[in-house]
Amino acid sequence: MRRLLVSIRLAWRKVLSQPGSSQAIARGFAAGAFIAMTPTLGIQIVLAFFTAWAVRGNRVVALIPIWATNPVTMPPLLWFEYVLGSRIIYGREHPSASVIFEQVRLAIQDARGQGWFHSTMDAAGAILEMSWSVLGPLLLGSLIVSAVTGVVAYYVTVYAVEKLRARRKHRLRDLLRKLLKKETQPTSVERPPAEKASETPKPPSEEHSQPPPKAP
Repeated sequence: MRRLLVSIRLAWRKVLSQPGSSQAIARGFAAGAFIAMTPTLGIQIVLAFFTAWAVRGNRVVALIPIWATNPVTMPPLLWFEYVLGSRIIYGREHPSASVIFEQVRLAIQDARGQGWFHSTMDAAGAILEMSWSVLGPLLLGSLIVSAVTGVVAYYVTVYAVEKLRARRKHRLRDLLRKLLKKETQPTSVERPPAEKASETPKPPSEEHSQPPPKAP
């Protein structure tokens, strides 16, 4: 769990440190988040790349949210999207939906030992074998979840990037101010003690060396 949180934090820092405007970074991240919520297993990376290109977003950032949808997180996400779409269309779930999604979960679980690619392909094949009565609500629910996720991801990323850049700019300004203040301060050069000891005291002035006048 700790390793997962560290990975998420590093990925988020990579998003915020990308070059370009905050809007371009946010559009790329939103495009990737939108595609990540869709049941397009197997081609999500390609779709995210071209979607970010179409909206003039950062294409590198668009690939980062795709890794959030993996063989572990995809089955519960698909089930939630299906339930949402089915409630809107039919008002209830399809009787065989639980059996179908259980097959999807088992297909992913059986293929996990073969690697991420094989498990993704098996999950995509199981989704394509769904009937329209299940696939239709799933597509509708995924469209709603993807739209909400994309909008939230856009505004959160814009805010985070601008806040991080403002903080860095403020720190750089403070550092330059301290350096300039340090350079403008006068520096007193102190002579070494040996040089001070070698100096001879100056003789008193003539006015003070003359004897006082005698009294009449």
